[in-house]
Amino acid sequence: MSMAALTLRDYQIECLDAIKNSRESGIDRPLVSLPTGSGKTVIFCEEAKRTDGRSLILVHRDELLEQALEKLYVIWPEAEPGVVKADRNEIDARVIVASIQTLSQRRRLEQLGKEFGFLATDEAHHAAATSYLRVYEHLELPRKDLLSLGVTATPFRSDEKALEEAFDQVVYKKTISEMIMDGYLCDLRALRVKTSIDLDNIQTFGDDFYERDLADAINTVNRNRLIVESYLNYGEDRLALCFTANVKHAEDLAEAFRNNGVDSTSISGEMPYHERKSTLRKFHNQEIKVLCNCQLLTEGFDEPAIDCIILARPTKSPVMYTQMIGRGTRTFPGKADCLIIDIADVSRRHKLDHLPDLLGREIPYDASKSVLDVLKKEERFMPTGPPVELVGAEPVDLFRRSRYIWKQTEKDVFYLDLGPYGRVGVFYRNGGWNVGYRSQDRTIKEITRRDVPLSWAFGIAENIAEEKTRGELGLIIKNARWRMDPATRKQLDTLDRYGIVYSPNITKGEASDSISRVFDKRYRN
Repeated sequence: MSMAALTLRDYQIECLDAIKNSRESGIDRPLVSLPTGSGKTVIFCEEAKRTDGRSLILVHRDELLEQALEKLYVIWPEAEPGVVKADRNEIDARVIVASIQTLSQRRRLEQLGKEFGFLATDEAHHAAATSYLRVYEHLELPRKDLLSLGVTATPFRSDEKALEEAFDQVVYKKTISEMIMDGYLCDLRALRVKTSIDLDNIQTFGDDFYERDLADAINTVNRNRLIVESYLNYGEDRLALCFTANVKHAEDLAEAFRNNGVDSTSISGEMPYHERKSTLRKFHNQEIKVLCNCQLLTEGFDEPAIDCIILARPTKSPVMYTQMIGRGTRTFPGKADCLIIDIADVSRRHKLDHLPDLLGREIPYDASKSVLDVLKKEERFMPTGPPVELVGAEPVDLFRRSRYIWKQTEKDVFYLDLGPYGRVGVFYRNGGWNVGYRSQDRTIKEITRRDVPLSWAFGIAENIAEEKTRGELGLIIKNARWRMDPATRKQLDTLDRYGIVYSPNITKGEASDSISRVFDKRYRN
C-alpha cells in the first residue's frame, strides 16, 4: 500500500513561497530561521522534490543524516536518496544526503561534480566553518542556476563569524514565541535557581566557558543537591533532560538523583553506540526519569515526551542555549507544558543566556506563570485566528490544532476509529514512531516502513483517515453535529450494561467516548 502524502503546515507553505519569491527577486542563497521542532527538514525535503535537477543536502551529524533520509522517504518515497559518508559514496543519486566531514575532503569533492539545482544546508549556523566553505567554493556559489538554502533555529554564530559568506539574507522567520502562540510548540514555564557559584574566574574557550574549569567550579555536592531538590519540589515527576558541563558532572549529578530516589543515569559520546541506544530506549519508556547528558543531545535528538529541561550548566552561547531549550518544545499527548529549571550562577563579567533572552521578553521565573500566560497579555502577540487553547491533560488532545478525536489504548498507541472503514493508528516500536491501518476484517497493514517523528506520524495517519473514509469524517471530527444530540437508547443500555455512570443529559458524543474506553481495554489485548 502506498503511503499518503504528508500535508504541509500553513507556515511551511508560507516559507516555501517566501523562498520562491526571494529567488525571483535575485536572492539565490536564502536563509530560513525556524525553532527546533518546527519541521525545517520538511521544508528542504519538499524543496528538493520540487527541483527539476539534482539535489545535495549537507548535514554535520549522523543523527541529522538519518533524519533527513527518513523524512525524504515520507515526503518523496520515490527519491531513492544516496549517502556520502565514510565508506559510502553514492554520488550518482538524484538526491544526495552527505556528511560534511566526509564530503569536504578534496578527493570526495573532485568525485562529486557540480551539476546540482538545489543545495540545502541543515543547521546552517555552522556554514561559516571551513569545511562548508570548501564545498560552496567547489560548487562555485553563488550561482543563478543553483538555489542554496540554509535552515537553522539560530541564524547567528556565537563566535561572531558572519554567515554572509554563505547566505544572502533571512527570507523567512518564526520565533519560538510565535510558534507557542500558534500551538505548534508546547507552552513553557521557567524556574530560576540561584546559586553562589562564582563564574568570574573561569576562562573561555571559543564562544563559551572552558569545559574543565567550568566543571571544576560547578560540580559540587551542595550545588548538585540544590538541583535535585529543585526537581523534587517543582518537577512533578516529569521526564527530564539535564545538561551538564562534562562527563564527570553528568555522572555525579545522576548519582545525586539516584541517592534521592529518582531513576537517573548519565549519557555521553564516550559510551558505545549500542549502550547509548539502550539508554535512550529506557528514557523513552520512562524507566529513567532524569537523563543527565554531556554535549550529546543538543542537535538531532527528538524525544517529544520530555517536559522538563534542567540547565545544570551555564552558557554564554545563544546557539547552545537555544538548542538545549529546543529539546523540550515539541508537543506530545498529555503534555501541558515544559518546565525549564535554569540554574543561574553568579557572574558579573560574563553575559549568560536565559529564557528571556531567547523569547525576547521578560518571563517570570517563579514557575507559576507560563510563556502563554505572559504573551496573551500582549496585544501584538495575539494570534490572528481563533484563541489558542492550552494543551489539556487528556491524551486525545495531542495537537491543539487537530480537528480529529484521537483515542489511546496504551502509553504508546493512539488511533482514530473510522467505524465501518477500520482504524488508523500511531504506535512506537523499535525506537521510532510508525503508522498502521487495520481494516474491518482485522487485516493490519503497516503504512510506514521506517520510523518517523511523532508529529509526522499523526499527520500521515490523519491523511490516511481522510483517504479511507472518502471524506466522510463525521465519526472522528470533534465538532460534528451528531455529537451534541441526546444519547440513543442503545447507547444508554450499553452504558448500563458495563456499569458506567453518566449524567441525565449525556450526549451521543460523550456516550460514544465512554463506550470506546471500555472496548479499548479489549483492543489493548
